[in-house]
Amino acid sequence: MRKFVLIIHFLLTFSVHAQQLWDLKKCIDFALENNLQIKQSRLNQNLSEQNYLRSKVATLPTLNAFASHNYNFGRTIDPFTNQFATQTVQSNAFSISANWILFNGFQTINAIRQNNYNLLANKYDLEKVKNDIALAVISAYLNVLYLEEQLQIAEQQVLLSQKQVERINLLFNTGAVAKGSILDMQAQLANDELQKITIQNQLDIAYLTLMQLMELNTQERIKIVKPQTVLPLENSLNMPPSGIYQAAINNQPDIKAAEIRVNSANMGVMSARGTYTPRLTLSASYGTGFSGLRKEVIGSPILTGFDTVGFTTAMDYVLVPNYTFDTRVTPFNRQLLDNQNRTIGVNLVIPIFNGLQARLATSNAKIQRSNAELALETVKRQLEKTIQQAHADAVAAYKKYVATEKSVNALTEAFTYVEQRFNVGAVNAIEYNDAKNRLARAQAELLQSKFDYTFKVKILDFYQGKPLGFN
Repeated sequence: MRKFVLIIHFLLTFSVHAQQLWDLKKCIDFALENNLQIKQSRLNQNLSEQNYLRSKVATLPTLNAFASHNYNFGRTIDPFTNQFATQTVQSNAFSISANWILFNGFQTINAIRQNNYNLLANKYDLEKVKNDIALAVISAYLNVLYLEEQLQIAEQQVLLSQKQVERINLLFNTGAVAKGSILDMQAQLANDELQKITIQNQLDIAYLTLMQLMELNTQERIKIVKPQTVLPLENSLNMPPSGIYQAAINNQPDIKAAEIRVNSANMGVMSARGTYTPRLTLSASYGTGFSGLRKEVIGSPILTGFDTVGFTTAMDYVLVPNYTFDTRVTPFNRQLLDNQNRTIGVNLVIPIFNGLQARLATSNAKIQRSNAELALETVKRQLEKTIQQAHADAVAAYKKYVATEKSVNALTEAFTYVEQRFNVGAVNAIEYNDAKNRLARAQAELLQSKFDYTFKVKILDFYQGKPLGFN
């Protein structure tokens, strides 16, 4: 028997140590590091960084090289000898060209500024997602704390009912009470055990919800740490909603992101207007090539005879010598040197009519700017409404907590009085169970109102720019 007790003690000890202890800060930090929404937001920020970098390097000149190797079949004009050719001709062409935009109505500069604003907005979007996840983790964390304390109350109710069942059994054996009292207390014990099981199931689901928010493997076993915190005081509600709103305007990332997007839209309008202006570019190129049709003479000419080309007035023949030459294809390197060509120029394009593309682009940019301004106003109004509702909810939660606390104190005294009378047989089991159940419900409501008030105050602290968590 002793060996069995030692084994049970070892298993319980191992189970406790196997569980990981998590405080609120650790839960929030883990969620911020592993949550998928945050990872997606980071990727969007990376894309904005790439767009910003691409717009910056657009101010640099472009440099491109070109090379070709061709075989021509049939009659054609060789581009390097300007001779007709009917045989197969091998040719190569090589070139390098550069272009640099000198002026385009400041479109490139405005694009850089716009992409920079977009990058800043995405950074604030990331902060907004982080804040939303942190608030969700706090809510889930407080829900776990609430259910754990409620489970403790349920366990106390079960123990209390077990003691009363044992006491009633002793009295029944001595004939002091009727069997109905035993049945009433056994029914109460079964109801308390059912309530305990229900709360335990709710606690397991609350842990699962918290772990899913954290993107933590649900096969892990964790145990949250109860923070050493004091219930927020009533003066936490002293700041009016208007004051909280003014503080939130200056620190909430969704407001910052909306403001920056208005600036980005302004840059979009300025960039679109740049399409009305002339475009000035500087270009330069260098090229050379090779043709298999180009020949050169090698060695000395050889006299092969004379050809008659006419007669003199005295009817004498006019003869010209006929020579033959040995030739070869002009060497590759020499042709590359001989066929060099270089160009440099300045190009000016003045837009006159391009199918109203510039006008439409500017009109679309203005619409997007108006849309961004409306989005900013919508976010501000929604924030104001949310803060007003959150403040009203916090005030209501505090009043409910105070009222429930008074109710618990009164019901505790009432239950103590009923319990004393029940122990001496002055009241029956039904009256005792009724007092006990009313006290249990009031205690559960007190717990719920306490955690609800705590969370509502944390919401108001968040809008004021205070760090999330418990002091």
